[in-house]
Amino acid sequence: MADLTKTIDDLNLRAELEPYEGCPANIEDIRVWIEEGMRLRAFLPVPVVPFNTGFTEPGPEGRTSPWLRYDEEARPMGIYAWSIISLAWVRTGVVGEMLTVLRTEGTVEKDRDVKGLLGGWELADGTLGTPDHTTYPSDFDGSAPDWDLYTVIRI
Repeated sequence: MADLTKTIDDLNLRAELEPYEGCPANIEDIRVWIEEGMRLRAFLPVPVVPFNTGFTEPGPEGRTSPWLRYDEEARPMGIYAWSIISLAWVRTGVVGEMLTVLRTEGTVEKDRDVKGLLGGWELADGTLGTPDHTTYPSDFDGSAPDWDLYTVIRI
């Protein structure tokens, strides 16, 4: 594993500044030249994986990086990955992981779609080899098929 306890001295840090065209008339010209033209470049000794963050869905250019998704109140919802199979952002998880979810959309299917709980996540309703948690009041609440509270399992 890479040593991430590097100091500023371990970085290849370089300041770049384009040559000044002409001759600066005063100190203010020099300050503006440095402020607007200075570029710092640092070369990290370990690879860095960029993350998308926020509550809005990343565009096509962000699909190669994971998305740390937040809701509109800045609460973390999970880590999502772009699925080339379902062509959608899907919440990551380990096989067997279960989530109990409060439905906020009109139907459970729409809710699962909006929350990225398709593509590997199934309702824990006894179908498709999943355990049947519809009889547990803490895991399902409301009436089928669009429960107010439902549980999904990563398969």
